[in-house]
Amino acid sequence: MRIQYLWCLIESVMKKLWFMILLALSFACSKDESKESIVSRDDYFPNTPGTTWTYDGPLEGTMVVTSERKTFGDKVYSELVQEGAQSGASYLNKGSGDYYLRGFAGLGEIDLLVLKDDVDEGATWDQNITYQGTSAKVYYTLSQKNIEETIDGETFNNVIVVEVNVTTSAFGSALTVAALTFHFGKGVGIVRIETDYEVLTGLSGFNGTTDLVDYTIE
Repeated sequence: MRIQYLWCLIESVMKKLWFMILLALSFACSKDESKESIVSRDDYFPNTPGTTWTYDGPLEGTMVVTSERKTFGDKVYSELVQEGAQSGASYLNKGSGDYYLRGFAGLGEIDLLVLKDDVDEGATWDQNITYQGTSAKVYYTLSQKNIEETIDGETFNNVIVVEVNVTTSAFGSALTVAALTFHFGKGVGIVRIETDYEVLTGLSGFNGTTDLVDYTIE
């Protein structure tokens, strides 16, 4: 019975946090809570309407920035719509070096901070999440900064790599249910996503490396 309960708990956590993690999620409180999301194309997550990214790999699909803006509390977000391995909408707010994604498809008022582009290599931050009574903690590490990477034949400069680990507690012990690594290219956005889900999450079929293969920055 305890094993079955653990299975259900882990599966519930991961399904409910799916969009937050991938869009790549997350995407906590900003440095300027009342500021509208900056619309720009020269940082690490362009959000000018019409911008698109197409990916190949376990999380294949296309993500598009629409012209829609949504207000949650005192922050304004740009809408991102994804079609492919996972479909739905997420909302991006960015400013003062921080990038937040809000999961909207049944995930409630939860923001995840997926990138801080103004901190040094090796910087860490974390976030506690409670959703429908289930607690989880997300740990972030900016493991590399200003590196050069070649992906699908194209070389990207000034890449930032952020490692994300999602943990939950079961019977008093911490359990890592997902390890993800996001590669952000300056002026481009997410150029690579590496995913490693525990088998019990039911998401191990998405494990592997997803690369950016085409994009248009408006």
